Amino acid sequence: MRKGIKSILLTGITAFSVFIVFLFSSIDAKAKSNTSGSINSINVDDRNSNGGNGSTGAASGTIKYSFNSPSSVTSKFAEVYWSSADDVIFFIELTLGDPAAGINGSANYSFTYRSQTYSGTFALSVSSFNQNVLTGKVSLSQGSGSSSDSLTPEQSYMRSTERFASEIADASALAASTKKNVKMEYSTGSALPMNIMRAMTESKNVTLEYTFEFLGYKFKTTITPEAAQKAFKEDIPWYGPYYLASNFPTVVVGPVE
Repeated sequence: MRKGIKSILLTGITAFSVFIVFLFSSIDAKAKSNTSGSINSINVDDRNSNGGNGSTGAASGTIKYSFNSPSSVTSKFAEVYWSSADDVIFFIELTLGDPAAGINGSANYSFTYRSQTYSGTFALSVSSFNQNVLTGKVSLSQGSGSSSDSLTPEQSYMRSTERFASEIADASALAASTKKNVKMEYSTGSALPMNIMRAMTESKNVTLEYTFEFLGYKFKTTITPEAAQKAFKEDIPWYGPYYLASNFPTVVVGPVE
């Protein structure tokens, strides 16, 4: 009888030990499902500021990031740059060891440049032209250290087009390094602004698919650098549906739902 009780107790203790090991293993696995880190080196390119008389340099500060994957970060980069004389863009790029599909995260930043402190938080998401890159951007108001929340809707929209134009340039650089064509997608508004069309004329091996709505239907226009160079004109600030359909392959996707 005593041997039976002892056997039951030993079995119970063993099962409990296995449960504890499993529990802590699960907690540890969950903890490892997130990755966090920091970037302490911030490049600055302000050649577009001060009438084009700026220079390159560095800002002092730290960016702390985290994302929902155990994937390793093979390289990281942070930069502040002036996309125009009065628009400051801050962005980071994290290159991961595995494809970043489905991964998202956030970054907290605080840095000082020209005696001005900038701080805030922005989201990280998979790059539209490189599935191994997690990236995020924020537009800052030069001299105020604030985000673009105080801008008018029109100003915010134009700054978003500037950011996309810069992404086209980044995609072109990626295409050159990988020797592969990069496809990008854009679906804001029903006319393409000049800065995006100009960026396409300056790119190489980048294909832009622009989806827009017009007269109750969705259309998709495919733009290549070569076609953009032929269609681009300095006196056309917006490229609308008729101009796009006349100069680029355009198909009807379907009625607007």
